[in-house]
Amino acid sequence: MVKRLKDGDTSLKDEEGRGRHSDFDDQALLDAVEEDESLTTRILAEMFDVDQSTIVRRFKKFGKVWKLAGWVPHEFSEDNKTVRVAVFGCRTKSTMIWMSLSMMLRQIAFKNRGFFERGIDMLPEKWEAVIEVDGEYAPE
Repeated sequence: MVKRLKDGDTSLKDEEGRGRHSDFDDQALLDAVEEDESLTTRILAEMFDVDQSTIVRRFKKFGKVWKLAGWVPHEFSEDNKTVRVAVFGCRTKSTMIWMSLSMMLRQIAFKNRGFFERGIDMLPEKWEAVIEVDGEYAPE
């Protein structure tokens, strides 16, 4: 890269053929999977004498995922998409409720005991003030 810059080439694009050349046969992998869909990435890696991550990357490139002991194209029907959106919405709401409850519990735990004792002692006075104004907002 430095040599190219010194020669006046300011392009940041790599030349074709740069990087490690792969002699991996994608078609052989697809053929093996079509022959036996129960093959796992670990078994396929041993068969092709490559790292398991290579097999995973190839399947990702092909758009295939492992489901129910077989490799299938990763596509969702309209019903699947609707369910996924609904589940996400429910999960988000329950997460927000959980976070709110956690925050309230932390606030309660943070307050000292005297804070609650003073509040309980002041309750009769507060209720009397509310009764005097017929349930309207009672000033402090």
